[in-house]
Amino acid sequence: MGAVPGPHGLGPTRLEARVPAATTVWVLARWLRSRTAPVPAGGHWWRRVIAVDGKAARGARLADGRQVHLLRA
Repeated sequence: MGAVPGPHGLGPTRLEARVPAATTVWVLARWLRSRTAPVPAGGHWWRRVIAVDGKAARGARLADGRQVHLLRA
């Protein structure tokens, strides 16, 4: 797997304003599934696990005062 470039600083902010939350969740879930291929083990096909963590960056604020939220996979 090659490196995947991170989003532009304003990308997530613009995304939140234009895309419904359910659509964002669906797109992220599909992207995460595309990062790993199923592997056979013990007669079954298993998918590797990707841990996902989100947080609000303490002390970081956007120009309009909202907190910066981070998502890590």
